[in-house]
Amino acid sequence: MTSQEFLRELDERIAKFDLLTHPFYQAWSKGELTREEIREYASDYYHHVHAFPTYLAELAMRLEDGDLRQTVLTNLADEKGSHDHSAHDEIWLDFAAAFGAHDVTRHRKPSTGVADLMKFYHQTAADGSPQEAIATFYAYESQVPRLAAEKERG
Repeated sequence: MTSQEFLRELDERIAKFDLLTHPFYQAWSKGELTREEIREYASDYYHHVHAFPTYLAELAMRLEDGDLRQTVLTNLADEKGSHDHSAHDEIWLDFAAAFGAHDVTRHRKPSTGVADLMKFYHQTAADGSPQEAIATFYAYESQVPRLAAEKERG
């Protein structure tokens, strides 16, 4: 199986779990969410966005030097930001602030759902096979651009 065939098959499997079909994102797309609901979501989900570089670092530490490790480290650097762009969690905080969530976002405790999500990502990054971790990260990251566009539109 070529890399392109693998990615096509992976994308087909991920499509079955398209986040834009979730009732929350459907309501967002239709403009049915209140500012308070979006503020709550942004404040809660921040914790996962903030932890994403940690997941990548946990995986990278287990990988041998090579192309895969370098790709993970490049993604990690992108998540953490540079002189060209802000860290993704800082961008998320700006998003949360636009809906009225400010400093409390960093210090609030994540909901059980977000805490469970974070636990899953940590366990997969630290203990799962590299293939499991990469597939998990890809399933998430591959949907982010479409989700971001829909959030902006909705």
